[in-house]
Amino acid sequence: MGRSLNISIYATAIMKKIALCIASILFTASCWAGPYGDDLKKCLVESTSKRDNIVLVRWLSKALLAHPEVKDLAVIPNAKAVQIDKDFARYVERLLGENCSAQFASVIRYEDQDAIRKSFEFLGQVAMKELMDNAQVQEAVTGVLKQLDMEKLGRAILLNF
Repeated sequence: MGRSLNISIYATAIMKKIALCIASILFTASCWAGPYGDDLKKCLVESTSKRDNIVLVRWLSKALLAHPEVKDLAVIPNAKAVQIDKDFARYVERLLGENCSAQFASVIRYEDQDAIRKSFEFLGQVAMKELMDNAQVQEAVTGVLKQLDMEKLGRAILLNF
């Protein structure tokens, strides 16, 4: 019984960390870039406020909810969807046209378009981390722990340790 409880506590701690990571998995990607891409990433992050992160995540959420398999989770009225797109467009214009225009031009000149994609993926990771730090978001993400068979996961950990 004591060993079973210890396995369960250990597995719960591990699964809590895993659950917090799961929500950000879609933002994980190889973020290696050349020096110009690295400069662009740094500039994008430094030029992004907490409010900008919300604009980015709202746009990503709208885009993800367009997928047929998750479309039933939320309905975004057309006017709201258009406003989300406008807000994100202004944000991207400011980043690439003003704040980070020199870094953006260097990436276009010396690296490939993949460096731009990777820079925005990295920006998405940073924005997601900030949102994941919110107590309400953490509570929602860790709700899956109530549904997991912790004994099964504990055994899997011990068997493969």
